[in-house]
Amino acid sequence: MKLYLLLINLILCSFLLNAQNIQTDNNNENPKNKGLVIIGLTNNREVEKQFEEKISPSGDYLNIKISDNVLEPLDENVLGDVESELFSEKDLNLLLNNNKLGQQILSFWFARQADGTFDIKSIQEKQYLDIHEVVSLLQQTDKKRVRAEDISGFDVVNKSYIILVDFKDIQTMEEYYGQNDIEDEYRILEGFISGFNYYLVKLDFNNLVASHFFNNYLITEETEQSLSKKQEFVTVDFPFVLIKAKSDQVASTLHTTPGSESSGLDPELSKRLLGQLVNLAVDKALLNIEREEHFYKYNRIQSTKPVAASMGVNEELKFDSRYSVFTNQINESGKVEKEKIGVVKSVKVVDNRPGRGGVGDLSEFYQIGGKKTTSSGMYLERKKDLGINIGFDRSFYGPVNTSGRIEYYFSKLFDGTIQPGKRAQGLSSFKIYLEAGFNDGTYEIEELNRNFEFLRGSIGLSKDFYPVRFMHWSPFVGYGFESATYSESDNIISTNYVETGLRLGINITHNVQLIATFKNDFLINTVLLDGEREVISENFNYVRTFPNRKGVSLGLGFRIML
Repeated sequence: MKLYLLLINLILCSFLLNAQNIQTDNNNENPKNKGLVIIGLTNNREVEKQFEEKISPSGDYLNIKISDNVLEPLDENVLGDVESELFSEKDLNLLLNNNKLGQQILSFWFARQADGTFDIKSIQEKQYLDIHEVVSLLQQTDKKRVRAEDISGFDVVNKSYIILVDFKDIQTMEEYYGQNDIEDEYRILEGFISGFNYYLVKLDFNNLVASHFFNNYLITEETEQSLSKKQEFVTVDFPFVLIKAKSDQVASTLHTTPGSESSGLDPELSKRLLGQLVNLAVDKALLNIEREEHFYKYNRIQSTKPVAASMGVNEELKFDSRYSVFTNQINESGKVEKEKIGVVKSVKVVDNRPGRGGVGDLSEFYQIGGKKTTSSGMYLERKKDLGINIGFDRSFYGPVNTSGRIEYYFSKLFDGTIQPGKRAQGLSSFKIYLEAGFNDGTYEIEELNRNFEFLRGSIGLSKDFYPVRFMHWSPFVGYGFESATYSESDNIISTNYVETGLRLGINITHNVQLIATFKNDFLINTVLLDGEREVISENFNYVRTFPNRKGVSLGLGFRIML
């Protein structure tokens, strides 16, 4: 009978494994209809002039026109990490909001006029977006608040991108040669060389931000409240998402005779070479961004059935890795707040490296915690995922124990063995566990009541299933042992067993769950040992001596995911 029950448990686990492995199709985003503005970051006045004169995007992008395409660098005193060569997302948000980039981009899309109102007629004429639904809702007599998810026509605003080119160290070739101790015979170039950083940043005009904008700042006519709204619009911070950050080098030079005395570049020639340097840096940044990833797709969630995002091997996505879901919103004081929505796990990883077949495809995830995930401005960030869980529980029925458990998701090791682009949810969330427990009690042996101490340990396999985002259940099977020692004796009673069961978890937070356990122990054999570990009896009757140390047990505890 015990063997039959064990087989039934194993068959059930196998059935559930196959049931969860569901294939789904991709959803791809149209690469057209996106806005782009290219801005420079420099305190070199000549570079600033060249940038203003020569730089504007072309191709499939709508050119977002702003008042100033060149920004001055941030004071190092306000930077988060002055040692880093690249700006953090926080620093970039500070830089862009200090220069009112959010206001300038939204003023472009929604035709903000000099008096601070927005010209709806001009918006309609440009045909970039259709916001007649917004206007009609704003003009309702009941002053109903506009919800961005209830309207359409402004999706293009949430595809507003900024390429920021930071010219951090422009040198003449003469300065470069001197700094690097280049011998005279190899000093064959005149002109300029520069290291530069470039960033791809996106205005996060998600539903929460859009709703806040429509209800608080989209002023179409002068009212008593419009002055305060105009002033608030100017001071509010808008959220930006950093998509890509890289460093590179570029040079604009002419050949010269080795060893000849340099009289310096002609001013007009110097200006032309500096202009070439600026163009080369921008072209290189744009080319690398477009080659290495379709920048209109980043780690923003594209669909929810299943959860899918434009990321893959190129972004170092691994199979069975956890990612946090975030959205940005503006609080009452006008500052950007980053809100955590939930946690997802990857089950399909596309190979989107240049030249591979997965470029443009979506990787897929399933949700394991948090609130409802939508594709309206939510995005993914990698968690510090060790793949380890720590659990504690106390059984209150059957074999009573206080137990600790450590689990490791060995399914993370499957990364690289699964065909790119193949959905493999059936292989996700497999784990090996080690559990240890203890208890004590009084039992009769040798016609005397003795105080016993029980120690047990087990090892086994399990898998998490998520029928809904806030709950999981985990069938498991394992092998364990238990030893019993008692007072006034050196003897040890040792037994081993097979355990099967089910754990049900309900999320308390994103990484902490309340765990209920149903477990059934099947004893195999028991021996009685003396203090020297010599066998006294090979067929000790464990069940008769400890009638409540076998069979079904129920427990309650919690689990922490690290």
